[in-house]
Amino acid sequence: MIELNIKFLEMYKRIDKICRDMFNCKDGITEYINKMEETPFSNRSKVKYWNEFYKEIKHYRWVRNQLAHDQPLDSNFCEESDMEWLEKFYNDLLKCNDPLTIAYKNGKTIEETKNESNFIEDKYIYEEVKNQSLLKRIINRIKKWLKK
Repeated sequence: MIELNIKFLEMYKRIDKICRDMFNCKDGITEYINKMEETPFSNRSKVKYWNEFYKEIKHYRWVRNQLAHDQPLDSNFCEESDMEWLEKFYNDLLKCNDPLTIAYKNGKTIEETKNESNFIEDKYIYEEVKNQSLLKRIINRIKKWLKK
């Protein structure tokens, strides 16, 4: 079980780093949760699984805190389903398919989305993006969406 607990903590750290980069903060997943709480109901209501996801992400932050502070690493604390959930969230973040990004996109008018898409395309045509990693480009796009 120690291996599963360590895998969980490592995946959590990866997700936390993405969120820290997205929001330019020191507490990535906590900031993601805060942004979810700040999201207007009109935007979050357009994401079917918003409430379930919110409960789950808070639960996994609690699991991480338990492993980091209270539970011994060799305990039977994490389950395989915990890892599966984190891996799905990680992949959704990379694909900009996470609830916060979806809510943000759904909250925009068609005209705003169209203008933003054109701006992003033009910007990336003229900038040298070949030197940027895919992860860095994804993070930059998410940052732009969340700032507006």
